Amino acid sequence: MDHRLGHQCLAALLEAVSQDSRADANEPMPAGGEAASRPACDGQGAATHMNASDERNWILSAVHRAAQRTGIDWPPPGAAPLRDMIAAFNLVHDEVPALTYVQVAKYLDRAGIEPPSEYWLKNIPLAGFVFANANGGYILVQSDDPVPRRRFSAAHELGHFLLHFSANPEDDGAGFVQDDATLNESDDEKLAAQERQANRFAAELLMPEATCRTIVAETLEKSSKSSRYLEHRLAGAFLVSRAAAQWRLRSLGLA
Repeated sequence: MDHRLGHQCLAALLEAVSQDSRADANEPMPAGGEAASRPACDGQGAATHMNASDERNWILSAVHRAAQRTGIDWPPPGAAPLRDMIAAFNLVHDEVPALTYVQVAKYLDRAGIEPPSEYWLKNIPLAGFVFANANGGYILVQSDDPVPRRRFSAAHELGHFLLHFSANPEDDGAGFVQDDATLNESDDEKLAAQERQANRFAAELLMPEATCRTIVAETLEKSSKSSRYLEHRLAGAFLVSRAAAQWRLRSLGLA
């Protein structure tokens, strides 16, 4: 069974993290296994039926699980150690220039994983991609994107892995695949819910509410600062864009 679930990130949040700055570092690729897997019934089955409160608690639980697995206190005082959190689940976080389906196919092929045949024919740009099976997997992001965008893309894909994937030893080993260009959110209710959940996971992971509130309180305690100053303060602390910080401040009622 080939579990291919397309997604396109919510425009508002993706736009929010698409600011400039660059980072380096590509990690070496481990041998890719071919154990079986499938998306989790809990994540996909409940995706379109949770109320807002239950969905938020479910997403926060996934964030805390990632922190616990990484062995860090949550929330961290500054930017989340995203690469370490991804590695804690035996996932490789790699940055690929000009990421497309063709590049994904080449990457998986080098890792000893047979990619879907149609990938070789689709030269469509991707911001992020995740492949996972029972042995681990790969989160790939577009290396040409700015640092905030790359961090969001990686956190978004980790959200898909933690919320929508479950290893299934009885499956045929095809693996769990998420990409960001196959299907528009409006085309499918379940996929739209999964996109919302992965985006909210990324926001909670990269900009924890408690730390946001602490930074704002400490900043305002010293002097009266403008909302723009607070946005820059959060952007620097979390390695996100100013627009992302602005969105987070407003969503928390802090601006």
